[in-house]
Amino acid sequence: MQPAVAGTAGLGSPATPSPPQARVSHDRITRRAEGSWEVTQEFSIQASVPPPSSPGNTAQLIGRDIELALLREHVMPKETETGRGVLIIAEEGIGKTALLDVAAVQAAQRGMQTLRMGGARGERDLTFSGLHQLLWPVLSRADSLPRRQRYALHAAFGLEGEAQPHRPDRLLLGLATLTLLSDLAAEAPLLIVADDAHWIDPGSLGILSFLARRLEGEPVSILAACRTEAVPEHLNHALYGIAVGPLDEAAAHALLDAQPAPPSGTHRTRILQYASGNPLALVELASLTESQKLTMAPLPVSRRIEDLYASQLAALPSVTRAILLLAAAADNADLSIVLDIIPEATDPLNWQYAEQAGLIRIDGRSITFRHPLIRSVVYQAASQAERQHVHTLLAKAFSQDFDRQAWHRAAAAFGPDDDAAAALDKTAERAVSRNATLSAATAFEYAASLSSTPLQKAQRLMKAAGVLAGDDQIERANELARQAARITTDGGLRCQAEMLHGWALAASLRQTEAFIHLMATAQSVLNAAPEAALEALAVSAAVANHGGVDEHRQQVDEALQRMPLVDELPRLWISTVINPHIHRDDALAAIRTALAPQSSGSPREQLWLSEMAWLLDETSTALHFGRVSDPLAHDRPEYRNRQMALTYGWACLEHGWWVRTRAVVREANDVASARPFGRAELYMLTLEANLCALQGDIDRAHHLGRQIFSLAADEPVRQIRARTHWATGLAHSAANDHDAAFMALRRMFHLDGGPLHFHASPYAVADLAEAAVRSGHTEDARNILCQLHGSLPAKRSKRLNGRLLHAQALLDDSGRADELFRAALANDRLKPWPFEHAQTRLAHGQWLRRNGRINDARAPLNHALTTFKDLGASPWEARAAAELRASGVTLNPPIPSALNHLSAQQQQIARLAAGGMTNREIGERLFLSPRTVGHHLYRVFPKLGITSRYQLRDFVRSDEHGF
Repeated sequence: MQPAVAGTAGLGSPATPSPPQARVSHDRITRRAEGSWEVTQEFSIQASVPPPSSPGNTAQLIGRDIELALLREHVMPKETETGRGVLIIAEEGIGKTALLDVAAVQAAQRGMQTLRMGGARGERDLTFSGLHQLLWPVLSRADSLPRRQRYALHAAFGLEGEAQPHRPDRLLLGLATLTLLSDLAAEAPLLIVADDAHWIDPGSLGILSFLARRLEGEPVSILAACRTEAVPEHLNHALYGIAVGPLDEAAAHALLDAQPAPPSGTHRTRILQYASGNPLALVELASLTESQKLTMAPLPVSRRIEDLYASQLAALPSVTRAILLLAAAADNADLSIVLDIIPEATDPLNWQYAEQAGLIRIDGRSITFRHPLIRSVVYQAASQAERQHVHTLLAKAFSQDFDRQAWHRAAAAFGPDDDAAAALDKTAERAVSRNATLSAATAFEYAASLSSTPLQKAQRLMKAAGVLAGDDQIERANELARQAARITTDGGLRCQAEMLHGWALAASLRQTEAFIHLMATAQSVLNAAPEAALEALAVSAAVANHGGVDEHRQQVDEALQRMPLVDELPRLWISTVINPHIHRDDALAAIRTALAPQSSGSPREQLWLSEMAWLLDETSTALHFGRVSDPLAHDRPEYRNRQMALTYGWACLEHGWWVRTRAVVREANDVASARPFGRAELYMLTLEANLCALQGDIDRAHHLGRQIFSLAADEPVRQIRARTHWATGLAHSAANDHDAAFMALRRMFHLDGGPLHFHASPYAVADLAEAAVRSGHTEDARNILCQLHGSLPAKRSKRLNGRLLHAQALLDDSGRADELFRAALANDRLKPWPFEHAQTRLAHGQWLRRNGRINDARAPLNHALTTFKDLGASPWEARAAAELRASGVTLNPPIPSALNHLSAQQQQIARLAAGGMTNREIGERLFLSPRTVGHHLYRVFPKLGITSRYQLRDFVRSDEHGF
């Protein structure tokens, strides 16, 4: 007779469904566990989901109707709904797998397809092992994917047959997975089940998170489960969390009553007391007789159950224990592996003992432990020598699987083992080539623990730190680098570690501490290792740029002058970062040289050149070095670097590529959700705040501004502060609150009129002048303008000159305003910066109209209106339209403005579709599946009153020329 499985007596009301991406904090988990959330557990784990016609599994869950109804509501959408994602969070023994299995059965009964992945302790460090498990049944469908997506998928799994010039981009890998699953879901809705998510490899969790954030329009749902103490950050941010806790007393009694031999009397009371509502404990303790002693040791429930399993294990024959140890070490190995290694395993009797004890299940060719705790007990009960021996045997058995073999060789090592460490090194390099950075770092770190010399250990720790730093896992990278520095006397490694520590301090917003540390590092190795000193000084320069502290910039400049002769590009980059105007001509010459067709450079040099070009207002060139022919170019691994993304995002904003800016922000936010918050994330918030202000999303801009100032605290990050004040001022201006706009923009300058940040503040002078004129603060604004003219060198960019001339024209009281406006617009000076160009056109048109030159005003006002429409700068579009009407121009009724009522993503999709792109091409551009694109268009057409893509093309054209 199979033991029944428990449920709860009462869950409470399911309440209103929460958004699928609501984060579940640990406080929330605890609160739910102590409150009305209840639990269930199955105790006969099936190796595969029973067919829909077999409802027996469902019936075994006692009192679980409410929980299952909640899961049905979230992950089994109706025909008109799209998929959602749910994460079940519970402690060991609560019943996570039971809920997953029954939900999968019910999904199948509703006609849904199911794909599964399950975490295993032994596979957590195997690159994309979870994703491989999920997609393997349908991998043949990858042949229909676009070439780049197919390559990304095959490269991630290490499949041969395609040239691999670059390591696969994880964003493209996510898109390939999304497209593949979306195509599959076109046949029938799809449920993805992920059990033991805390043991799924990080790369696969990242892809699962990517999918979870893109379920809109897809009949694809995700149902995952993990332990309370090990909630994966990726999923915690991406899925709606349901935390479950112990059974209440009534449900616990019901579960005991359902057992083959229900306990009674004091024995029952003691079981209830010891189990503490844990269903697994209730079932297992109920199997004991009254004569068997229950101790009151103050242990967690899981430990009590482990002790019970250990006593069962000790009663088994030695051959059976050896078989179980091999299966535990191999993490549910294929039966053939066990048979090859232990000939006695062919005797069915040796398996029956373990099956009769309820420790394992054999299903086909797979050996499955009935609960993860059993595997843990089996493995820990063995001696160290026994574990090493079994891993040695498994390393030989996996001779055709290099990565598995390497990990088993490492587990078999006792003390330093250079051969095993070298094998892990190779595994790590393979993981790097497949862009699985966390797996690579883990392998390097394990290899370090097996290294025979301090130097080798430090080198491998620094390799792990470097991989993590390149993936912006800064805190962990810093920790490993500090370990390396403590165990080696090698000057080069110690210098690398110190620089990484300084970088970590800066990235975590500890700017002053970072600057002091980095400058000391540069000074300490100046004579012995000038290249390392220059590297440290380069990071110091970046900190000085972000902080905007004049004293820090001066210290960097003085240190640069003392540097021995080194490569010119790093020197130019440092000097440009701390003062963009001093060596402008030399920097521009270096940029022009790098633009030559035969020129090539490392990703680091590309980043330097991109930043230099952006700082010097060579915005188009900055975008070129970012390789931005595609807004999120998939063949560009350095795009993952946050600094490259920031430079690219700001350049896109200034260049008028606001759709691309929004894409950068969205992808950066997705990545940042699973990482510690730092300076780069703060810059992304600042970028988004400026974009929101320009597009008229005023409430969002103000919300972001408040959030940024709260997070920045007292750290000297003046560039962030200046740009946030700018966004706030623009938001006030968009709302026609010019007094508030002036006060916000005035904070971009010190009380004496000097810029708060030497680079960011001067560009806001035209916005400041406009707010000053409209609010009566012209004298203060003139003082600031005068200060800027006095402090900025004569050799300035066209853009900065245009902004200064624009401000000077607005504040002019000498009769030269028309001349100054025309000078600002001469030779299309501001054309590469379309918003600023249109701003100046609008201001000039306003001046002309108000000075009686109505006919002359119409051309600049028309130009401004067209540009603002194209950009989506709705507040300024409305301002330009009002000026045109005041000049006597009759505008067509704004019927096409229905586009403005669409979401930002829907507007992107509509414009790309109107431009002739297919759903698949749009999906690749925006990292959505073709089905999601179609879903958005299906919703857009009725809103616009159209029924076809041809009408959409005409609609968008009329919207662009509707005046």
